[in-house]
Order: sequence, then C-alpha cells, then structure tokens
Amino acid sequence: MSEKKLVCKGAIVECQFGDVPDTLLVLTQKKNYINDQAGSQKLIATDKELGTPFQAKTFGQCKLQPTGSSFKPCIPAITAWQGAFQKTQLKENQGYPLLEDSKATCAIAGSPCVKINFHGQVAEPSAQNVENTDEDITAQLLPQINPKIMKDLSPYDGLAVVLEGEEFKKQNREIDVEITTLKVTFVPLGIPDFNGNVENEYLKFNISITENPAEKMTVEVFKNGQTHYKEEITSGNMLGVGNHEWKWDGFDNYENYNSKALKEDDFEVEAKVWLDGQEKSHKTKLEKTKPIGKDWVDVDIQRNLKSMIVTLRINLRDGGERGLDGASNIPKSVISYYGHPPIASRTLSFADLRKDALKGIETYWSRNDKSRAKKTMIKGENWSISVKAEQSKGGMDAPKLIFFTNKILTRFNRSHNFPGSRILYYKTGYLFDKDWKETDTRSDEYKNKGWFYLSGLFANSSFKATSAHEIGHQILLAYGGALYSAKHKGTSTIWQNPMKGSRYKEFGEIDIMEYADEDRPSNYFSRIVVAEKDLLSTIWLTKLKIK
Repeated sequence: MSEKKLVCKGAIVECQFGDVPDTLLVLTQKKNYINDQAGSQKLIATDKELGTPFQAKTFGQCKLQPTGSSFKPCIPAITAWQGAFQKTQLKENQGYPLLEDSKATCAIAGSPCVKINFHGQVAEPSAQNVENTDEDITAQLLPQINPKIMKDLSPYDGLAVVLEGEEFKKQNREIDVEITTLKVTFVPLGIPDFNGNVENEYLKFNISITENPAEKMTVEVFKNGQTHYKEEITSGNMLGVGNHEWKWDGFDNYENYNSKALKEDDFEVEAKVWLDGQEKSHKTKLEKTKPIGKDWVDVDIQRNLKSMIVTLRINLRDGGERGLDGASNIPKSVISYYGHPPIASRTLSFADLRKDALKGIETYWSRNDKSRAKKTMIKGENWSISVKAEQSKGGMDAPKLIFFTNKILTRFNRSHNFPGSRILYYKTGYLFDKDWKETDTRSDEYKNKGWFYLSGLFANSSFKATSAHEIGHQILLAYGGALYSAKHKGTSTIWQNPMKGSRYKEFGEIDIMEYADEDRPSNYFSRIVVAEKDLLSTIWLTKLKIK
C-alpha cells in the first residue's frame, strides 16, 4: 500500500485505443477526500466509477471503430475496474479505492484498456507532517504558520472505511430508466423493396439510464398483457449512463413472428434495471400507424424451421354465367364430331369456382416442399413459403367469377384484372374462335371450323392457373407499380400483347406472370410458378410504420 498511491479526482487517464487523455471525475461519493485539507476537491476514486466518469467524456478517436479512412469518436463505457485496494471500502458507495496501477475495462474493447497516468494527488502539508517537525524550528522558518493550531489531518484522514469482514450498512445509489418508441418503418426479415433496397428489419426503442450505470437490465415485450419476448442484458455499454438504442425484430422467444398480431394486438415494452438491490422500470406502449403495406396480406413466420405462411385475403365476387342460353347455336356437326352435348346448365356453382380460384392461387403462388418449385432464398438460406388464400369481403379488390360456355371468344371476354374492370372467366364446353386451328386429323371436314370443346379437366386446370395470374396482377401493382403489372414484368405491351419474339424457357420454371410470343408448351401447367421476387413481395407488403 505504501508503494502505490491512491487515485482521486483529477487523475489523468488514457485508453490504449484512443489518442488523447482525459481527466477522471468522482461521481459516486461526496464525503471521502484525500490530499485535500479543505475537503472540497480531492474526492477518492473507487471501482464504482463506471459509465463515462471523465471530464471531456472522450479519448479522441477510437481505433477499434474504423470508418472509411478515419475512426469513430470515442465514447467511453467503463464496465469494471481491476486492481482496486480490496482491504478498504468506503461507506458511502461501498466502493474500493483505486490505485495508480488500476485499469478499467471499456465495453467497446471488452478488456482492460484504460490506465492511470497520474494518480491526481499533489504535495500538501498535513497534520502528520507537522507532528514530525520541531515546532521551534518550524516557527523560525515559517513565522506565519503556527503548527499547534493545525488540525490533525493526514492524506488518509478523510478515508471513511470498513475493513474486510466488517459489517456495514449499505447505502443505495440512485438509478432510473425510461424507454420510448422510435419512429421507424419495419419489414420482417428486412425483405428488400422493389428496387432492391434492403429495408429496416427492426422495431427500435430508446432506453435512457440516469444517475448511475445498471448492474443488469431486462427488456420485456408484452402481448395483450402476457410475456411475448424477453431479453436480459448483464454486460456491455447498454448498462451505462446515457441513451441506448434497443432493437427488436418482432419475433417471440420461440422464434415465431405474426404480422397480423403485431398490427392488431396490444403490445407494450418494458425496460427494467437493477443496482445495489433496488429495481426501477418503465413501460411504453407500441404505437402503430396504419400499415403502409396492404391490409389484405399477412405473414406467419417460424424462423427455427425456415418456414412461413403468407395469407392473402381476397374479395372474389359472383359474376353469374354467360352462354347457357346458346346451347342451341352449336352446329350439330360439331356436336357429332366431339361427341359431347352442349352445356345447358351450370356444372360448377359460384362456391365451386371460388374454391378452385383460391386453390389455384395457393398452388401457383407457393414455393415449398410440396410445390413444383424450389424453395425461396432469403439471406443465403432456403425458406419454405406457402400461400394461404381465403375469401374476405374486406380483402383485396378481385374479379367477378363468370361461368362461360357456348360463346364466341373475342379480346373482350379475356380474363383481366385492372381498376374498373375485374373479370375471371371459367371457360368450358363448346367455344368458338375464328383463329383457332383444330389439330385432330380424323376428318378434314371439321378443320378451321372455329368451334372447339374444352373438357372439365382442362377447364379446371386453366381456370386455376388464370386465377393465380389475375390475382397476381394486384400484387405486382402494389409492389412494383402499374407498368410492372400491366406489361407482365416487361414481356408484353401495355395492350397485353406478348413482346414480339419472346419465348418460354425450354426447361425449368415458367414465371406465371410472364407472357411469351408462342404457343404454351404441353407441360405448361406443371412448370408455371410464382417467381421468388414476386413471392417475397407479399412479405414486403406487410410493412409497418411506427409512430
């Protein structure tokens, strides 16, 4: 002890990763002084000086935080001191005095990197100095000083201590905490926008700790009053005095995320800190604005399984039927050739058509283990994504479903989905198209007649695929804009005609939203599927804005 000086206010300290020294402050006690007869300046420094107990609050630039050609400014966050004098403890803050060879650990470095260059004490006469001198000699040399009236002080007289093993009454230091929501837009998993810009994947909060650093902290998210997610923080600069940003990706402690719950349920976030046995907490409500994505889409994610379900709510409507009264218009020779009677009454109700339309959307807009497509890549990992389509009056604007037979086909009765006119045809039975070429070679008599027959099996396959395509236009419109949707991702003109010379891929997946200037391949229905980017757009469309 006699070989090492105690450290006090005014000590000069430096960090091995900084470039300028700073002056130590003593903020945790106001009663114990050293080397200061008046007892007003030289407060004893202890291992309780945590956080940022420095005059300038910086060591210049931090070499551990490069940024471009320079470094970020140093913001010290002291988490612990090593080498304090363990046999002496101050009563006021229960701290152990620092010695001139004590070192501090900064949260940024995670190791003892702050050392003491100068202990802060200066030479001043004390009572013990006077006691060891001859009073007569002192009076002759220093006639203005009377040693007899000097109080009995020493450099350690102000050190109120308890020794090891001795009981003392603990005096709590003060601490307080406050948490507030930060304004952000939020997309689960940070799914990029249409232009490829990575979106923010965190809800953000500001946690303010005042008075003293915390020993530990918990941040807990409550959903409808029940614990949804909880995180415990026991080390690092999050415990220091000041403002700290805390981020939450929306998942619960079981790695599940549900966008519908986040939009509709009541969420509160609580920060709780501990110091010297006392506990302080503060809670804030997660204030949400109306989703800036779409209300008709939600996503349920299981991150540990790399699986998710996208729910699309769709307002399909009944458009009735067309052509049932035209059965008598079918030429008898055509009926004789195909061998099927004309359809005079509906073979599928609106409920049947609606069920098949939703099934088609689920089939062609999913990329999972059961689908024809490969899984979807997100941040270098394969995800299984299933789409669930459900009828909802409050869902996306969707076409009327029309049962269509015994009619002449024109460009005006093609299925389409654009504002003001949304129609989805289920075409079956006898249909007429003057440009249609019969491929059956049994008789030249019926070639180029224009009439052909669509069986129920082919009609169902075509209707399901068309349903997925037409509903897809609404998704493409919301994600990429009008031209991205209307021009079929660049494969057609604005008038819905395929770009001249465009072709389907010879092998592999065929994008269900793209056109080609050629007949469909025979295996078309087994190869069409949603593109990865368009499927990920449904997740992006659950985007939230936080007040």
